[in-house]
Amino acid sequence: MLVNCVAYQNGEKLADIQPQEIHNYIAKPDCFVWVALFEPDNDTLALMQAEFDLHPLAVEDASHGHQRPKIEEYGTSLFAVLHMIEPIEGELRNGEVAIFVGRNYILTVRTRAQKGFAEVRARCENEPELLKRGPGYVLYAVMDAVVDRYFPLLHELETELETIEEQIFGNVSPRANIEALYAMKQRLMVFRHAVSPLLEALGNITGPPHLRRHAGILSRYLRPPDAAQSDHRIGARHHCHRDLGQRLHDQSARKRDHEAARRLRGIDRRANTGRRHLRHEFRLHAGAALALWIRALARSDGGR
Repeated sequence: MLVNCVAYQNGEKLADIQPQEIHNYIAKPDCFVWVALFEPDNDTLALMQAEFDLHPLAVEDASHGHQRPKIEEYGTSLFAVLHMIEPIEGELRNGEVAIFVGRNYILTVRTRAQKGFAEVRARCENEPELLKRGPGYVLYAVMDAVVDRYFPLLHELETELETIEEQIFGNVSPRANIEALYAMKQRLMVFRHAVSPLLEALGNITGPPHLRRHAGILSRYLRPPDAAQSDHRIGARHHCHRDLGQRLHDQSARKRDHEAARRLRGIDRRANTGRRHLRHEFRLHAGAALALWIRALARSDGGR
């Protein structure tokens, strides 16, 4: 199903357009198209593939779903998959959003997740100085929104953990406590499968230069940040960019130690510290991880 199909130029909304008109707008200078789909059929995806010249392997991943969080390079575009976690009747449903990003377009394909990105679009349209940076800024805004939605659910799990800890020393039966702990473990695994691969994928963009898998597309199709256009939030995130690779490495080591301690002790009383660490390392530094993308996919080099 088509949710939105909007053309933008120089940070301003031009018009809501029909999918068949996309090629007319992406040919215009300083113009890009932002399309949002929800569980599209094969014909709709085929139309998007034709309009944006999407790679068939990426389209196949988006159509089948159930992908691991990742960021991959296909020629002059990037393809990202993020997990969207939603509470449904006491359980956590794991949906997905597949994101196609090119120099003059961004396409989001949402599956098995009810909440869309209307507020993200509204926020971007209210910040034309950032939106004029193009699809790169929209990519960051969508990723930031997905991760933001993790934190209220993590807070609920923390509260549940505290309740279980109180019950352990109360009159609740040991079997009930064990069942509650295993139910919580299953929900925590949903978060682990969503976050851990995504941190690895971001490392492929911002790690040491010789280890960046996507360094080619970043250097060919992204212009350096313009100091005259930078704002205080982007500046703060860019300041953290230099040591992000080391931070991601350190975080991975700390995560392994954390998991080992949790298995030995049964209950990890450092859950609140882990939540703050996740917020600090991901929400803040994901911005630094995509610092170049925030400044948009630039026009391609001469002749393109």
